[in-house]
Amino acid sequence: MLFNKYKERLMKEKKIKGCTSINALRRKYEEEVDVLFNRIKKEGFLLPTANNSNIDVIHVYIDRNGNYLYTANGNHRLAFAKVLGIEKIPVKVRARHTNWEEIREDIWTMSKYEVKRLDRKLIEHPDLEDIIKYKMLKEGSIT
Repeated sequence: MLFNKYKERLMKEKKIKGCTSINALRRKYEEEVDVLFNRIKKEGFLLPTANNSNIDVIHVYIDRNGNYLYTANGNHRLAFAKVLGIEKIPVKVRARHTNWEEIREDIWTMSKYEVKRLDRKLIEHPDLEDIIKYKMLKEGSIT
């Protein structure tokens, strides 16, 4: 299906992802995307380091309700994680909706007792983890 869409675009645009034919595009996927899938399957998700400076972290946005919105960068890796059953992947938050940011700010001002009464979904939300951990360290455990 994906390649049928690319084939249609290729007829109009004459070049897709640097390729001028559907066979070239297929080879590119086999050489690059399949290799990436197998690397993630074997090694998991790698983070950028001095040794891995060519790795780009997946960027996300967070909507008003705390849901992740993924950008075009990293869609293959996200799909691979789902296929491989990887539940958590490293991402970098590029921006947050103002409503979600207000929730984060409200939690910063709460006591540990108020945090303890928060909905479990909020307490366990990865984007609130930094605040919750800080509260736990500064004011003692919330459990």
